[in-house]
Amino acid sequence: MMTKRDFIKSTAAAGAATGFIRPALATSALATVAPTFAPTAIAAVIYDDRLPESRAFAFEFAQRGIQPFETGDDVATLWNGALGTLLEERPKARIAGLTATDDFEALRRLAAERSLSTLYEGSHDFRPTRMTTEIVHSGPRSPDFVWMMRDAGADWPPTLAHAVLVARLTGPGRQHERVVTLGANAPSTPEPLTSWVIG
Repeated sequence: MMTKRDFIKSTAAAGAATGFIRPALATSALATVAPTFAPTAIAAVIYDDRLPESRAFAFEFAQRGIQPFETGDDVATLWNGALGTLLEERPKARIAGLTATDDFEALRRLAAERSLSTLYEGSHDFRPTRMTTEIVHSGPRSPDFVWMMRDAGADWPPTLAHAVLVARLTGPGRQHERVVTLGANAPSTPEPLTSWVIG
């Protein structure tokens, strides 16, 4: 399993090259791996190493001391292995991710077996010059989330990570919101991406 330190180093370099992580942020991440932000209820973040968007999203969590886990070839193996061990130790832990939709759906089914539910789900649909995000979440309506994502542009994965980190998620998703992010980069995959929090 990759350590937080290894993840931060590799992601900072790749993120700076792709433009998803600002160079100043990448440099500061290399200088320290100790969490410098307030703790969160999220204990782990799942990312797909093949997707720069997913790595940039997870980087923000790793900066805050949250353990990153790579999806690998089979999310069920991850769920029943290292992630399962974490959930045995912390049964009420929350897990976040930005993954292919198929991976999220598999994780949602596995989570239901542990009586965990989806607290937040964002479906990211890309067009040539914009990204539309349909959100279902369990917190109060969040104009800040919509405002942050609307103005995120090409830097949307770290902005999304920050919005998820500060969101007040209280139970199964009930609120529906929609936001259009202008200037979002074309995705690295033609498949839809889903951001999510399970807990």
